[in-house]
Amino acid sequence: MEEGERMFKVILWASDGSEHAERALNYARELARTHSARLVAVHVKEIAVGRAGGYPVQLDEETVERTIQAQVKDLHGAGIDAGYEQRSATAGGAAHALAEAVADL
Repeated sequence: MEEGERMFKVILWASDGSEHAERALNYARELARTHSARLVAVHVKEIAVGRAGGYPVQLDEETVERTIQAQVKDLHGAGIDAGYEQRSATAGGAAHALAEAVADL
């Protein structure tokens, strides 16, 4: 890698609000800081589809979204270029939604 060349330009951090996602954020934050990269938080809101229509798989979906948005705000406060995206998918389709998010970056 030549001087001035960045290994990472954009880092996607997928979060479901879990403890594992929190640990991944620590790693993503350091990568973004080290490589002066943009960090994009992506949350996939999974929808279970049934006779009564669609409803979120996670019962605390609004809390999860607010938490991730607060984390993105904290990243900004730390001087990291960060953004937030929410995607939707039917239950079990989060991986495909994340792959589409990567393709769109």
